[in-house]
Amino acid sequence: MPFCEAINQSNIFSSGGPISQNHKTRSKIIAIIGCGRAGSKLGFWLSRSGYKIEALFDPDITKAEKLSIEVNAEKVCSEASHAASCSDIIFISTPDSLIKPTCAEIAKGGGFNTGSIVFHLSGSLPSSILLEAAKKGALTASFHPLQSLAGGDTEINPFKDILIAVEGYAEAVAQAKKMAIDLGARPYEIDGNAKTLYHASAVIASNYLVSLMKMASEVMAASGIPEEKAFEFLLPLVKGTLANMEKMGVEQALTGPVSRGDATTVIAHINGITEKTPDLKKAYIELGKIALQISESQNFIPEHLINQLRDIFESS
Repeated sequence: MPFCEAINQSNIFSSGGPISQNHKTRSKIIAIIGCGRAGSKLGFWLSRSGYKIEALFDPDITKAEKLSIEVNAEKVCSEASHAASCSDIIFISTPDSLIKPTCAEIAKGGGFNTGSIVFHLSGSLPSSILLEAAKKGALTASFHPLQSLAGGDTEINPFKDILIAVEGYAEAVAQAKKMAIDLGARPYEIDGNAKTLYHASAVIASNYLVSLMKMASEVMAASGIPEEKAFEFLLPLVKGTLANMEKMGVEQALTGPVSRGDATTVIAHINGITEKTPDLKKAYIELGKIALQISESQNFIPEHLINQLRDIFESS
C-alpha cells in the first residue's frame, strides 16, 4: 500500500520518502494530523494565510479528503507518520486523549525529522506530552486558539483578534507566535503548568455560557413562555450585557437585584425556582453569591444589605 494518496501526481510518495524537494529546503510546509473541526478550521485559514498544507491524515479518510480539496493539499495519507514525515510543521489536532498516543505512533513510524516543529492544539495539556517527538529531535509546543470552532462558515476568520496561547521550546514558540499573527490572532506565551486553570477559565466562559443559557431558558419556560422562544427573547439581553462588559469592564457591568440589594426579589426568585425548577436552585444561589462578591468589591450597596443577601443565600 502506498504511503499517501497523492493529489498532485508529481509528488507521489515512494517507499524511500517524498520525491519532492529536500525537507530542509522547504518552508511553511504543514501536515495536519486529525481533520476534525479544529484541525480543519486551522488548516483552512493557514492555507489562506500563505502556508502550504502538504499532507493530511485522519482515521476517517473522508474528512481528510474533504479538507484536501478545501486547502489544495498535496497528499492524503493512510498513516499519520507518513503525513508528518514530509512536512516542516506538524499539527496534531486530535482529541486530547489521543495526542500522546498519536505522537508516539508517529515517532515509532519515523515521522519526525530533526528540527521539525510539532504542535498540539489542546488548551489543557502542556507541550511536554509531545516527549516522543522531542526525543526524535523535533521542537515541540502547544498552540491553543481561545475560540469556539464549531460550524462550517468559511467567510469569517474565527482566528481574527483572538488569543492563541503558546508554550514550549523557544524556537517552536517563535514559530507559533508568527503563525498566530499571520492568522490575525494575538499570541500570548503562558506557563505550561498553568494550562489546566487557563483551560478551565475558557470552559466557564464558553461551554458554561451554553449551560447558563439553557438554565435561563428553562426558568423562562417555567414562567409560561415556550422554551423554544426563550433563547430568542434572551439573546438581545445577553448581547447588551456583553457590550457593557466590553465597554465598562466585567464588574461594572453587573446589574440586577443583587447589585441593588433587592432582597425581596432575590427571595421571590429562590422560592419560584424551588417550586417550578428545583434542580436549578443550587446553581442560582451559587451564581448569586458571585454576584454578591462583585457588588461588595465595587461598593454597589451598603454593608447591611450585603449581610442580608449573604444570609439569604446561606440559609437557602
